[in-house]
Amino acid sequence: MEAGIAAADAGPERVPGGTAGAAGPAGQGAGTVGGGPGPGAAREKSRPPADGRRAGKMGCIGNTGGIVMKKKYVIFDMDGVLFDSERLIQRCWRQVGEQQGLADIGETFLQCVGTTRRHTRGVFQARYPECSYDRFQEACRSLFFGAIEKTGMPLKPGAAEILARLRAQDAAIGLASSTRRELVECELKSVDLLRYFDQVVTGDQLERSKPAPDIYLLACRALDVAPGEAWAIEDSYNGIRAAAAAGMRAIMVPDLLPPTREMEGLTAAILPDLDAVARYLEEHA
Repeated sequence: MEAGIAAADAGPERVPGGTAGAAGPAGQGAGTVGGGPGPGAAREKSRPPADGRRAGKMGCIGNTGGIVMKKKYVIFDMDGVLFDSERLIQRCWRQVGEQQGLADIGETFLQCVGTTRRHTRGVFQARYPECSYDRFQEACRSLFFGAIEKTGMPLKPGAAEILARLRAQDAAIGLASSTRRELVECELKSVDLLRYFDQVVTGDQLERSKPAPDIYLLACRALDVAPGEAWAIEDSYNGIRAAAAAGMRAIMVPDLLPPTREMEGLTAAILPDLDAVARYLEEHA
């Protein structure tokens, strides 16, 4: 997310080593990148591809005994899905908000989950017109990166495992993160996950933030798949709205935001963790 820290202009520039192709602006192609709810049962339902969508590409996966199986296309959000970073960012917002006397800062933060830096700035300034967003953000960045320097970027349980399983199945794997590219690549590389992604699309490539479908439409175009044939793995309301508006099959893995009736209506499944997502994709994709 671009809620002002890891997700936005995050402190001193940290440029990842090595190189990775960059997806171009909307309307252009994209290069190849090298290298919840609390306890309880998961909810799932069938969600047919959008009408009028072309069929996805077909490919043989493993030893299928001559049966041609459909290739999987899976696009992940990053913060709150692969990284357990949203709670840390939320703590930073609350701490700085209390220091600066900002009322309802926790509620304001949740409105920004899953969105870009530009959108976050607009929400913040509308709520606190007397407060300097840049000053607030600088204080949050200092706290966030201080914590990351000590403990590293926390991964969600099952993050590395689901990516490895999908790669072993010859799935096409994409990332659609509202965070800017430089930080996305740096953080993914720091935990050795960048190598799993065929395409990476980031919030600084687009004018419109989630919940607009733009980032997912561009990610699908980069993977050369119709949105109705691809899966989106999201944790936020805005991310699910974006994936659904793009015509994708969305799976919600709740993090800070609990499932709602709206989310139930927009998703193919709501699952408790990434291990459950991996099993679901093996059974349904």
